Amino acid sequence: MDEETPVTKGDEQKDDKVDERYIVPGLARGLAILHLFSRENPELTLSELADGLGLSRSAAYRLVFTLDHLGYIARNPSNRRFHLTSKVLTLGHQYLETQPLDQVARPYLLRISETTKSASHLVVLEDWQSVYIARSAPPVALIANLQIGTRLPAHMTASGRVLLSHKSRNDLHALWTRMHENHSGAGADMTFEDLMKQADEDRSRGYVFGRSHFNLGTISFAAPVFDRPNNVVAAINVVATQELMDQFGGETKMKDVVLPAVQDLSRELGYSPA
Repeated sequence: MDEETPVTKGDEQKDDKVDERYIVPGLARGLAILHLFSRENPELTLSELADGLGLSRSAAYRLVFTLDHLGYIARNPSNRRFHLTSKVLTLGHQYLETQPLDQVARPYLLRISETTKSASHLVVLEDWQSVYIARSAPPVALIANLQIGTRLPAHMTASGRVLLSHKSRNDLHALWTRMHENHSGAGADMTFEDLMKQADEDRSRGYVFGRSHFNLGTISFAAPVFDRPNNVVAAINVVATQELMDQFGGETKMKDVVLPAVQDLSRELGYSPA
């Protein structure tokens, strides 16, 4: 394989008309290395990194040496495997700190959390995944492990379904295609027709309420945040145990609390119903 063309699982062409002359191969490969590490593979050998990139060991070594020197990865001396360092977290934190939506939404998340005694989250769509970028939780026992930075398949989460429900058919099909190419976990067998049907129903309802596929024993309520008519920029998600949800008043009471909050937040972001 040509060493000038790194290939990794999950890579995708963002724009078919991109001018390859402006792509910096070394930068692309360096970022691709970081994406090779996962919960299932927290440590990788040089050979595994080279294979993941489709490069020779010598070409991969130069990239690994650079990332090691910069402090983004390190080698475990006991087994000679490489792993990510905490410095990688700074990249995500810097992204979150530059998002004005995060700051604007925080008072609303706090209000919802205090009222419902449950964890509330601000969630955005990044390709086919839901990304949790802010949260507010009451000082009670941990309800769910949805920390800032968590990524989940959008079509399998309440917040992600809300975000997908306002996508066009063409956009949904593109997202569904990439999900099938890169995801093999829960919900990977969903057909495009099923996804369209789910999106239509969620958009008509205006929110999603149901059991979590990832945090057993919890229930989620999610509603969309707009910045202008028909443009959803985020979703607010509330997660509670079945017992807590029943005590609070269930779906009906959640609608009374969350829907007015997302409407107020949307208006603050410039939303004005057509």
